[in-house]
Amino acid sequence: MEGVQALDFPCHTSDEIYEVDGFWAGSRSHRKYTMQQAIDDPSASAIWCARGGFGLTTILDDISFHALTSHPKWIIGNSDITALLLYLWAHYHLCTIHGPMAARFAQYPQIDIAALHHILTFGPDTRKCTLKPVRAGVATGPLIGGNLTMLAHMMGTLPREFAMGCILLLEDVAEAPYRLERHLIQLSRCGIFRQISGIILGEFTHCSPGSDGVTVETILKRNLSSLPIPVASGYPAAHGARNRPFIHGHPVSLTVTDRSASLVEAYL
Repeated sequence: MEGVQALDFPCHTSDEIYEVDGFWAGSRSHRKYTMQQAIDDPSASAIWCARGGFGLTTILDDISFHALTSHPKWIIGNSDITALLLYLWAHYHLCTIHGPMAARFAQYPQIDIAALHHILTFGPDTRKCTLKPVRAGVATGPLIGGNLTMLAHMMGTLPREFAMGCILLLEDVAEAPYRLERHLIQLSRCGIFRQISGIILGEFTHCSPGSDGVTVETILKRNLSSLPIPVASGYPAAHGARNRPFIHGHPVSLTVTDRSASLVEAYL
């Protein structure tokens, strides 16, 4: 695998990785067994998801995470893997990596490959990330989140205050603006926006307006710009040309003024 060679880490790929069952990567029992095997493997230091897995939510409640909580290892992924990242944070406060998946790794620029290598080798990436201001303010807290659709669909299945004090990253792909607004309203009604201390917007790829002409930028602005917390956009993740990784659950500081915005690692 070209991506693995770029990272210089030995990688074991399951012989069953290409299993197919409709739109799932194999049957439910197969996927549960494969994930459990990876979690329980004492020789593995990371689990790198090949691609987004809609079917992951069908097995979350059937997996034992005891080995992971006893001897943590990195789990790397994004998109529908957001479900797993959020689950592990909400129930166990485990940090994971929101970042490139193996299937698309060779398509990303060297800067994102280097960032993932740095996290896996040394820990948090301390470089400042320059963003675009939406609403001014300053916040510090664990950075969590990812795919907006997946987050909205998980409401009611996670502990009530799992996002308390966190900075929430949101991104999506191929969703109509009206559906994205539906998801944002769902988050608001569930009280998420009263828990979090800030919002960072990633890429909203292929979220084109319909015949009504309403853009995703309009939707995001009218639902988020009036919140009493800092909001910034322009984080280079997760379905476009960039996928800058971050440690999901690690503290960061978000500073937004009327003219600029930046994100840096923090230590609480």
